[in-house]
Amino acid sequence: NEAGYPVCDYDTHEIIKAKFNKKVVENKKGLIDIETVCSTTDLSKEEFTKFIQRIQDWLIDNFNCILPSAEEFNKIYENH
Repeated sequence: NEAGYPVCDYDTHEIIKAKFNKKVVENKKGLIDIETVCSTTDLSKEEFTKFIQRIQDWLIDNFNCILPSAEEFNKIYENH
């Protein structure tokens, strides 16, 4: 990849989960005790939609890259 090291699909999935699907656990004083990475399979449809939106926003802001919606993606690959 452009960063100079190989990244497989599994690594990419884990990196994205860690960046965009964290759960913060606070103690009684409101301080962060721990951050955990949640599985995307545990997300509701609404939560998963928000997860994808955070990724899309990050890609646009940092790389000027637009991630197509699921519907757009399916239309693109139906024609191939």
